[in-house]
Formats: sequence, structure tokens, C-alpha cells
Amino acid sequence: MITKLPDILSRDQEKEAVERLYKGDTKARQLLIERNLKLVLYLAKKFSPSIDLVEEYFAVGCIGLVNAVNTYNPEKRTKLPTYISVCVENEMKMEFRRYKKHRHVTSIYEPVTYGTENEEILLVDMLKNGEDTAETALSNMLRRRITEEINNLETKEREIIKRKIFYDMSYTQIGKIYGVSQSSACNVGKRARKKLRRKLI
Repeated sequence: MITKLPDILSRDQEKEAVERLYKGDTKARQLLIERNLKLVLYLAKKFSPSIDLVEEYFAVGCIGLVNAVNTYNPEKRTKLPTYISVCVENEMKMEFRRYKKHRHVTSIYEPVTYGTENEEILLVDMLKNGEDTAETALSNMLRRRITEEINNLETKEREIIKRKIFYDMSYTQIGKIYGVSQSSACNVGKRARKKLRRKLI
């Protein structure tokens, strides 16, 4: 059951956060994600084909929310809640089509683009660190399964993906640790993610 979601920002608070976000403030980015989770939940209830799948659709909607905040451009004069709704609805509509075809939800493990290096990471990367919202969106069982599959990776893949997910390191930083280029570290990370998706989906 999804509980304890923070209230949506007031217009003035949202405007201030967007201005900070546009200047590269990561705390503002996190604030905008967290304080729009109620909107995602509302849309999850609207689009979920079953009440039993609301939490799964909430997780799917979080992909759209993260993408919306990462790509929002206030200069285009589109209101942030409107832009978020479009991105979230698109994710949920795609998920609904997959549900109709396969009768199960898989896209909580789809990659999202993040950061200045346009890196692809899993939703769990974006909703880590033990926040209540993450705990309600992804069950302990799924978390254990993800951890188990990471531990089954080859040594280099395992170490790089752990640094990426659990330590929030860029591939440039990871590459320096292992004495390889950013692109080489990124390629290993992509290979690891493909293996994880094949196991988890």
C-alpha cells in the first residue's frame, strides 16, 4: 500500500524549485520528483487495469516523472504538472499495451536517461536510498531479487554496476578507479544492465 506521499508544491514553491533546477541544483530536482509523486499516484489509479496493479503502475509512472523533471524546459512555457502528466501517461499507456499483450508488468526495470552524460540507469537507481516512497513502490522481494541478480554478474560488471547504483558514481569516476575510459566503463555498465533486464523481465 502506497502511503506517506508528500504534498504537492505550491505554485511559488514550484517556480522557485524549477529555477534552481534549471541552474543545475540536484536538490531541486529531487524535491520536484518527490513532491509530484501524488500526481503519479492519481494517474496510476486512473490507468491501472486492476486495483492490484496500482503500485506497479505507480512505479512505471515514476519513470515518466523522472524523465519529465530531467527534460523539463521552462522556456517552452509548458506548465510543469502538465508536462509531467504527459510523460507519466505515455509510460502508463505503453505499460497498459504490454499488460494486454503479456498480462504482467515489466517496465519498472526499463532504463531511463539521466545526468549530463546521458547515462541509462534502472528505475531502482533513481528511487534508492531507502525513502518511504521507494519502499512502497518496490517490494522487498523485488529488491532482494535485484540484489541477487547483481551478485550473479561477472566480477567487473558487478563492481561497476554496484558503484553506479549504490554509490551514485558517474562512469567517468568509475573509469578512473579501474583505469579505463568513461566509454569503456559505460559499455560494461550497459552490458550488465542488459543481463539484469533479461533476468528480471
